[in-house]
Amino acid sequence: MRDYTWSTVFAISVWWIWKWRCWNVFGNNGKCRDRVRFLKNLATEISLANEKLRGRQAVGTRVERRIAWKLPENGWWKMNTDGASRGNPGSTATGGVLRDEYGTWVSGFALNIGVFCSTSRAMGSLLWPICGMGETNPTLGH
Repeated sequence: MRDYTWSTVFAISVWWIWKWRCWNVFGNNGKCRDRVRFLKNLATEISLANEKLRGRQAVGTRVERRIAWKLPENGWWKMNTDGASRGNPGSTATGGVLRDEYGTWVSGFALNIGVFCSTSRAMGSLLWPICGMGETNPTLGH
């Protein structure tokens, strides 16, 4: 008897087929003699791990929390930044807003920073306001 479900086998098969295809296209051919056995063993391992997790956790327990922006301490300003891209890597933009201790908008920026991967985008969103101001012409508000 098998220890996995069809949905598990399907999901990991699609993932690995895509991964193997990319390896072939980009010249990183790994060696896997019996791919069917590999997928079945992986499906069994995933199914057993899921069964163990289900036994330890209350399924369907949901906790709702209010998440809100908080004012900075007196005398401080707070900068919030974010970034987005179309694809990974892809055309990337970043932006941010600067607010004072009362939550009043002080300044903001929006900038197309080029083509980056998601990790670079995240770092750019954080570092551009600190390191890059004045080096390019972003859309700034005053």
